[in-house]
Amino acid sequence: MQPDFWLDRWRAAQIGFHQAATDRHLMAYWPNLKLPASSSVFVPLCGKSLDLLWLNARGHSVAGVELSPIALESFCMEHGIPARRRVLADFDVYQAERLALFRGDFFNAFNHTNLDPPRLIFGPSFGLINASAPARQIQLGARLTW
Repeated sequence: MQPDFWLDRWRAAQIGFHQAATDRHLMAYWPNLKLPASSSVFVPLCGKSLDLLWLNARGHSVAGVELSPIALESFCMEHGIPARRRVLADFDVYQAERLALFRGDFFNAFNHTNLDPPRLIFGPSFGLINASAPARQIQLGARLTW
């Protein structure tokens, strides 16, 4: 799906995928991970999920990524979170205590051309970039214990 599909859904408030409560599986199985309260937690495609609050209330520093600014701004306003917004090159960041919400396209975060250094031959081709480096790769892993 294209990013505009999701942005249009948020604009039209067609967010039936948003859950009105913290995920019951998260609440049931999170304690089994036995993570220290000081652990950082990454939540991709976070929307305005209440899971962010639940994790934060347990002492975790939470980083979420969401495409829609409407989702992140709604999340902060609905829960009285005094987040400070910073504009970065590829992402906007909404920051509050132990909470960082990144607004941007998670799937394209590392999708840019990596160019080889310019040729260092003196002459007409001096400084010419004529090749690209291998594509960057991102590897994500998850561990679920049931």
